[in-house]
Amino acid sequence: MDIDGDGATKPLTDGLLVLRYLFGFRGDELMSGAYEASGTRNTASQIEAYIDGHIQQ
Repeated sequence: MDIDGDGATKPLTDGLLVLRYLFGFRGDELMSGAYEASGTRNTASQIEAYIDGHIQQ
């Protein structure tokens, strides 16, 4: 899954975001150094909503 919306699936950004989310990290703890700023989802609330939407399905 391309979590940050940068057009690529990368283990050190997208993978790390998913792992942090699943371990309960939110906000700054979720985002710190783990997303591509040029992506379409670059805030904690956008990332959390995207992951949550995929987990709920």
